[in-house]
Formats: sequence, structure tokens, C-alpha cells
Amino acid sequence: MNFFSEMQPIKDFLDFDQDAFYQAVPLDWLLLITDVKNSTEMIKQGRYKQVNMVGASSIVAVSNALHGEIFPFVFGGDGATALIHESQKDVVERALRAAQKNAKEQFDMHLRVGLVPVKSLRDLDHDVMVGRYELPGGPSLAFFRGDGYEIAEKLVKSGEGLLAPGPVQDAAEAMAGLSCRWAPLYCDRGHMLSLMIKSTDNGEAQKVLQDVARKIHRIVDFDSPLSHPIKVEKLSAASTAESSQLELKILGRFGDGFSKERLKIIFEMLVARLLLWTGWKVKNFDMRSYTRSLPANSDFRKFDSVLRMVIDCSESMFLQIDEILKEKNKLGLLYYGVHLSPTALMTCFVKSTDAGGHIHFVDGSDGGYALAATQMKKQMLVAVQRADELPS
Repeated sequence: MNFFSEMQPIKDFLDFDQDAFYQAVPLDWLLLITDVKNSTEMIKQGRYKQVNMVGASSIVAVSNALHGEIFPFVFGGDGATALIHESQKDVVERALRAAQKNAKEQFDMHLRVGLVPVKSLRDLDHDVMVGRYELPGGPSLAFFRGDGYEIAEKLVKSGEGLLAPGPVQDAAEAMAGLSCRWAPLYCDRGHMLSLMIKSTDNGEAQKVLQDVARKIHRIVDFDSPLSHPIKVEKLSAASTAESSQLELKILGRFGDGFSKERLKIIFEMLVARLLLWTGWKVKNFDMRSYTRSLPANSDFRKFDSVLRMVIDCSESMFLQIDEILKEKNKLGLLYYGVHLSPTALMTCFVKSTDAGGHIHFVDGSDGGYALAATQMKKQMLVAVQRADELPS
């Protein structure tokens, strides 16, 4: 049933354009679309960390509902895109209702959730393709191709396929393992660049995006630790008071004062700091070894018909990248969005500290992907308006 786990993995990110790694999603699967409504306004209010947590909550809810089974997903900053088999619909919907209910009650956010059958998209001649990208540390992400994903997003945002009322799983069970216990990630080169690039020509999409990706690679060197937003030597713990409050909210357990659950989280954070500082091990758990594994288990680069990256770059590097993108945009080959910030955020989903048992979602601070997407959508709107103005 789970074709995704058996797919030949993509191990080199720059192979995202290779047809051999993709296959059509079977017709008995469902496409899941989630996003935080009005996320841009909330980010402007300084709530970007909360938006990230709520956006990641749908991925965590599905993973926990499937008891850790591998499934295709991509985190987009304020939401996610994923695929599930239709036989998993009921149990996944219970978990997603928990994420949705918790977002409203604990954060006053509306987590929009929709499910669109792949068959209905294929019947309308929309492609839904997927590849499996294996991170160096072991976890798998999805690479998505085809116009079906964009169509599904439009359908869900127009009100089709929305999650209906029904049984709700306990929030603490649905959100188990989701946390944000690390302080913002500081850059070495000057900027954390959140970048989104989308081709304008479906027929030449992979060629255009591959050309741009390789040019960016030559500028920043994706393989260099300096380009990676997670610098192990610079990692530091977040505020225990703030992190414990946020974590309890995402678990649906936050209240006044210091509850037993909150004290437990604070104790765990203090112990982790001690182990990191001293190098001591507890029950064969090596905090320093776990910390060194974080970069290899992070999703700082991804592809869902849109190239998404958070990279550490200098001002000179950014200007070179921006010049390339501006030129391609003027030629009508792509749309893009960028956002610069001094730091990035890391939201963690830890099922276990073993290799492959944890994944870390990276986004630029101050709403990196969401604000980059706003710029990209403005370019797309301008292109549509210009097309409408052309004589028929």
C-alpha cells in the first residue's frame, strides 16, 4: 500500500529534476493541504514562531496517527502538503481535527485543512507526481511535481474538500514530539535567505529551475556547512519559560502557573543543557552526538514544484542570486520571492533521538517563507494583469 517507502530515493538535492525518481501517485491516495489562514498578518504581529508551530502541527498529527509510518510531505512554513492512502482517512482526520481545534483554542488561529482525492485531479488531467528525497540523516521528505498540487490548493482555499466536523483525538497524543526548544539560528555570512522560486512554463519548468539551482549552488556551495542554517557550534537553548509555554500550548495543556507538565519540560531542557555542556551521557543518550545530527535531519531545502531554501549567505552572494532571479523573471521564465533575516527558526519533531527518528523544520525568522511567498504571488498577479491587457 505504501508505495512511497519503496521508491528509489533521491540523495542529491540537485537531482530534483530527474524524471527517473518520480512516479504518478496512485489513484486511491488523497492529497492533504493545510495552512494557517491570515498567516501574513499574524507574522506582522510578531507571531511567526507560533505560525511555524501550528503549520508543522498537521505533519506531526498525521505522522502520529500513522504510528511513524513514512508518508510524503513538505512543510511550507505556515502549513503543509502531504499524501495519505484513502484507508487512513478516518484516523488521520481525527488527528487533524485535534490540530485544528488546538490551533483555535490555544493560539486563536484557524488551521485550514482540506483533502482532495488524487483520482479527481487525474480525471481533470492534472498531474500528481512524487519523489522521495532522503535526507543525509535518514528521514524522507517528498518532492512534488505536477500542476495537481496547485489546483488542489486552490480548491481547498475556495472551500472544497474541507475537513468536516467529527471525532477528535486528544491533542497531546496528536502533537506528541513537536517542540521548539532551540534559540534562533544565527548566520555566519550576514543573512539567512528564505527563497522561493517557481517556473512560469510547465513544459520547461525542470530545465529552468535546474539551471537556477545550479547557479545558486555555484555561488553559495550547498555542501558547505557555512551555507547550512544550522550551525552546531552556535546552537543554544531557547528560554525555558517561553519554550515550555509554547510547547504546552501545542499539546493543548497550557494553563496558569507552573503545572507538573510544564515543570517536566523545563527539567528536560535544563538536563539537555547540562549534557551538552559537560558531554555526559544518560542511559546511552549522547546529547552532543544528537546535536551534531541536526543539520543532516533538517529540511532547509525542498521542492514541491516550487524550490524552497533557507540558506546562510553574504550580502554579495544575495545580490548575485537576486540578479539571476531578476533577469529570469524579466524574461518571463520564473517567479520568485526572497526574505532576508539575521536568524532562522527550527521547529523540531522528535519521535526518537536515534538516527532518522527526528526531523527539524527550518524557516527564516520574521516569517521567511510566508513573506517570500507574498512577493512571489505579487509577481504572478502582475503577470496575469499584463496578460489581460494584451490585445486579443
